[in-house]
Amino acid sequence: MERTETDTRQRLNNKIEQLEAELASMKTRLDQEVAQRHNLGRTMDVCNIYLFNACVFLSASLFCWTLYVILSHYCIPLSPPTPH
Repeated sequence: MERTETDTRQRLNNKIEQLEAELASMKTRLDQEVAQRHNLGRTMDVCNIYLFNACVFLSASLFCWTLYVILSHYCIPLSPPTPH
């Protein structure tokens, strides 16, 4: 009877150690995923800033070219707009 109890206790202790190791592994993976999502969010913020700046630049360039075309049509001598 004691052998059975000892075996059961050992088996349960092994299972507890296995579950603790799995829990530690899952926590590590969760921490890595949280860090990865945080970095992705920061990267997206930077990309959005670059995209916004590109849109502003393109809008300004389009406005300059449109103005150039309109004014050139009315024989106002202008040099073409240059990109910045």
